[in-house]
This record gives sequence, structure tokens and C-alpha cells, in this order.
Amino acid sequence: MKVELSQWYKILVPRPAVLVSTVSAKGISNAAPFSFVMP
Repeated sequence: MKVELSQWYKILVPRPAVLVSTVSAKGISNAAPFSFVMP
């Protein structure tokens, strides 16, 4: 797939955001936002 350089902003803005969360063995939860992800 070829994308013109002037059209990249349509792909990058708005960026999809994901929230990755974990829970430790002690039950402590943690979450981290990531705004630049690839499939």
C-alpha cells in the first residue's frame, strides 16, 4: 500500500489508544496507556 506523504496525518491523527492492564500475584492492579500501537 502506498500512501502519499501529505496524507500520513490522516493515518496518525487521531491515534488509537489502548489501555494495557495487569494484576500482580498480590492483587495489585496496574494500567498503562499506549497511543501508538500496531496490530
